[in-house]
Order: sequence, then C-alpha cells, then structure tokens
Amino acid sequence: MPTSFKESQTYDNQLEEVFSLKAKAKFKEGISLLKQMNIKFKSDRKILGLLGTLFYQLEDYNNSSKYFKKASVVNPNSELSSLGLFHSYMELGKIMSALKEITRFCKVNSPQRYKITIQELNDNVDNFNKVEKKLILDLQTFLVKKSK
Repeated sequence: MPTSFKESQTYDNQLEEVFSLKAKAKFKEGISLLKQMNIKFKSDRKILGLLGTLFYQLEDYNNSSKYFKKASVVNPNSELSSLGLFHSYMELGKIMSALKEITRFCKVNSPQRYKITIQELNDNVDNFNKVEKKLILDLQTFLVKKSK
C-alpha cells in the first residue's frame, strides 16, 4: 500500500488506468502496468488479485492461479481471490487443488459467492471421481452444519 499522499495518488491513477485497460480488453497492457506496480507494492492484494484476473481473461491459468494464490495468502478472507484460485485450478484440471481451496476458505469464512459454486458442484457430483465426490459431499455437509 502507498505510504504517502503523492504515492497514493500515483497508485490510484495507475489502478484507474488498469481498470480502463481491462474494460477495453487490453489485458496484456494491464498486466504490464500491474507488474511494474507489483515491484513497489509486492504484497498488495488489489494488484495481485487484478493480475490473477487479467491472466484468467487471457486463459493463462498457470499465471492466474499463481497470482490468485499470492492474493489469498495476503488476504485469506478474500472470497474473490479464493474463487479465482478455485476456477483457475479447475481450468487446469487440478480438481483436488480446487476442492482443497474451496474447503480452506469455507472452514474459516462464511461463503457468499461460493454458495452457487458449491451447489453447482453438488448438481454435477456424478462427474467426479470417488475421492472428489467425497470431498464435495463433506463440504456440503460441513456448510449445512456451520449454517445452523
């Protein structure tokens, strides 16, 4: 995070530029700017999350998972970072890693956006192997108990 007013203005202006580039689907340009910002603000959750998002838009799931993972470490309570990591893993075919991430998040937080994802997993549980099915069903059971 910025430490001075001037630094804060520059940071905010650069983030506005990233959002503008994202809106124009200029994802590579946005990534370039974010990587420059990341040199100065290494553990900034916004920068890391946006890097994950832009790489995901480019279907570069290895890099999106890398940055969503970093964002989740910096802010383990961020459901958006966790969801980004979950979906990146799913796109990579790393189903067990995806299910472990959703479980990690749900054990320490009250999921909001994940509720839809969990329902979709339950609706399609027959598409998973035995171990994956067990994790999905255990997760559903855990969330039902947690909500009581």
